[in-house]
Amino acid sequence: MLQKSPIKQQIVWLDCCYSGELLNFEEADIPSESERDICFIAASREYEKAEEEIHHGVLTEALLQRLDPNPYADDMGIDNYTLEEFINSALKGKPQQPLWKRS
Repeated sequence: MLQKSPIKQQIVWLDCCYSGELLNFEEADIPSESERDICFIAASREYEKAEEEIHHGVLTEALLQRLDPNPYADDMGIDNYTLEEFINSALKGKPQQPLWKRS
């Protein structure tokens, strides 16, 4: 599905317990197109539970906050690195640690 998408910068996030286990794959499993940038985000390490809020997990809450354009109207945009920085800050002090893998 990712390979067939026309989107050049893709973000896949897994906001579920033990989701870090799903990032244990080989680089060969990721499409190797030079024009495509894929960022995988797991809510927690392979041995951690992911915290939930009322309607979704804390990773999804942080993503929704940062991807909402209203508070960041003057921003120059967002990329995988600024998103990682924001999420790491938002989840600081939580009993889970998000994991990242980029292609």
